[in-house]
Amino acid sequence: MYTDSDFIPNTAEFLKNEGYSVYQNPDKSEIEKRFKIDTNTVIILPSISKQPENPDHCAPVEKLLVDFLMENRRFKIMDQPEAEEVVKNAVFSARINISGLLSYAKRRKIVLPNTINQLQQNTQGGDG
Repeated sequence: MYTDSDFIPNTAEFLKNEGYSVYQNPDKSEIEKRFKIDTNTVIILPSISKQPENPDHCAPVEKLLVDFLMENRRFKIMDQPEAEEVVKNAVFSARINISGLLSYAKRRKIVLPNTINQLQQNTQGGDG
């Protein structure tokens, strides 16, 4: 879960009171020592500046996909090739703003699967 840095403690307290296991912006040592994912685990991280936004105040799919790859690296949710396959399937099965996805991925320093990068090249007039 991403929220403004100022709201992390209040959000964590609320979620703990609701029965969730909460980690507030854990660092690498905390992840290595104490981190355990279960069905009630919530990780609260500070919002990313200049992230894609949606007018209805929900995170757009482009943001979710890039953040998923980023957090998968950090928290080892699943094997990296499997995570990339999830992202590829989402991109090719839905209407995605490829430019927005690539721009946000670049900002977060995430390398997307090659097939997604090739899709961007094709949409920019690769068939001349």
